[in-house]
Amino acid sequence: MLRPPAGAARRLAGLAVAAVIGAMAGTTPASAATYATTGVTVWKTNAAPMGWSASLDRVLYNARGTDGLWDAYSAARDGSDERCLTCATPVLPGAGTGTHRGVQDVDPRGDLMLVQIERGQHFGRIGAVEAEPGKGAYSDVWLQRTDGSQAWALTNIYAPGSDAMGVIWPRFDRTGTKLVWAELYAPAIFNLGSWRLKTADIAWADGTPRLENIRSYQPEKGRFMEPYGFSPDNSRIIFAS
Repeated sequence: MLRPPAGAARRLAGLAVAAVIGAMAGTTPASAATYATTGVTVWKTNAAPMGWSASLDRVLYNARGTDGLWDAYSAARDGSDERCLTCATPVLPGAGTGTHRGVQDVDPRGDLMLVQIERGQHFGRIGAVEAEPGKGAYSDVWLQRTDGSQAWALTNIYAPGSDAMGVIWPRFDRTGTKLVWAELYAPAIFNLGSWRLKTADIAWADGTPRLENIRSYQPEKGRFMEPYGFSPDNSRIIFAS
């Protein structure tokens, strides 16, 4: 974990991470609780990761469509009423809607989601495997309503002076007003690439969100870093490296 100043693991041992988070949140130890499994069924295949919209009472997830591209979807609890949230929005210059898109996190209210969206124009082939959700090349962070109705770009990896080549795993804090993500700045050559962690506040003006107070963290240069969000008190970033 890394402590940001002023209040602001590809998979570590999952149980260890869960144990740390559980301990920090003050949850009941597993030894003091009793659980019983009555059965396991497959909800959906080719669907990951998962999120929950409390306001819509729907499950959000990513799936590959018949066109070979990934998009964000939602469905009812029983898996019915499947809806594509990113198949029609946003429309990108040069590609329309034909790029990889994937939901990465849902805000606490369930109204907004952070989405990784491949740019409509970049070096190489649109829809390439390296641009898939969770891989992140040629991608930006977007904020989108969980019903798919509106979407706004939060980052621009092609902005003047930027050396960014992609992003992965934007995550909300516990208030839904801050986010952390990882930014690729050197390509993968016999490794997973060179990444840095970024944090920012989400500010709104005239109904449009933007990022403020953007900060970068790089405990070790040239390493892969994948964020998992914030600690329960929002004082720390949880990430893998």
